[in-house]
Amino acid sequence: MDKVLKPQMNTDEHRWIKNRLPLHRSTPAGHEGNGQISHTPARHEGKGEIPQGSGGFSGLRSAVCGLRSSFIFLVALIVLAMVFTGQVSGDPVIYSQDKRFIDNGDATITDTKTGYMWMKEDSYQYKGHWLSWFEASDYIEELNQERFADFLDWRLPTIKELITLYEADKLNSQQVGSEMKMHMDPIFAKEGSGTLWTSETNGIYNAFGVVFNDGKRFNSSKRKKARRAVRAIRLINP
Repeated sequence: MDKVLKPQMNTDEHRWIKNRLPLHRSTPAGHEGNGQISHTPARHEGKGEIPQGSGGFSGLRSAVCGLRSSFIFLVALIVLAMVFTGQVSGDPVIYSQDKRFIDNGDATITDTKTGYMWMKEDSYQYKGHWLSWFEASDYIEELNQERFADFLDWRLPTIKELITLYEADKLNSQQVGSEMKMHMDPIFAKEGSGTLWTSETNGIYNAFGVVFNDGKRFNSSKRKKARRAVRAIRLINP
């Protein structure tokens, strides 16, 4: 019986066919060892390649990523809005016991009843020494130059403004170095001065202030500084 001669391919022909056709040899049932070429597409297990026809999956993945980015952006906007409206902050809001005053956490106190913002400390507590009326005016100017609490509109209070801090049923502490009790909310810094200057003057030589033992105004020489201080004020909505 004559032998069937199989066509022989040289090396170049074999390489050309292998590169042109992404096919692989297989041995389907009934054709074991007959050298036929299977037309089953080559598989790529473990090579990290994405098979043809995966465009739908890629599109879905892009859509999911887009939705996730939009959701994160929306959440960030909501958080920012809550921060700016005061619903969220880094630190808890501190109120006075009667909820009238708010400690802003920057050495200032907001009076929700009057709309005034006060320094939490008076000038004695802030500077460490008593002030005459002239020195109190210079002190206020210094606060504005240094932009205390990021504001530059601090000033001396009027008698009417300062007396709003006097509350007979509240006790802050005793005036430093004396037994005089200061009747103002304890949310303010303690053991300061109970005799505070105002912006109002009485002639050339005198100025008025408020005593926080009884809530009455005093009239004193502008040059006097013993037990005298000032508490800076600004308007929240001037």
